[in-house]
Amino acid sequence: MIILFVGVFGAYSFENGVYKVWFDFSHFDKQRTIDFDIFDVGKIDAIINLIMLIPIGLVCVYFSRKNMKRLVWLLPVLGVFSGVFIEGCQYVFPIVRSVQLSDVILNAISVCIGGVVGIVYVLIGKRFNSRFFE
Repeated sequence: MIILFVGVFGAYSFENGVYKVWFDFSHFDKQRTIDFDIFDVGKIDAIINLIMLIPIGLVCVYFSRKNMKRLVWLLPVLGVFSGVFIEGCQYVFPIVRSVQLSDVILNAISVCIGGVVGIVYVLIGKRFNSRFFE
């Protein structure tokens, strides 16, 4: 939850070996921009976007474990929807964050990674006949 909150509402930097996180909600009058360059992504930004939505993919697998075929379309659609929702919040709310298309793509990949991890977990559980997966 902390990674999700910082990834959506916070600004962060990593300088001189120090990781700084701050929240600034005082930018009501600044013009918002949307960055469509998907190749200009910082390492920390990419890592946070790849990690923060993994739990959504895991939850999807948990609730769809009886019908795994549904996950083929559910995970990417939910990933893109989540990314668009987060970037929309960053565009609307008065925070120091830019809206980037690369974040939407990385968030969709994050949900799919969580889904793959969940599917592997379910398959391993079924292999060992765990009661959780009945």
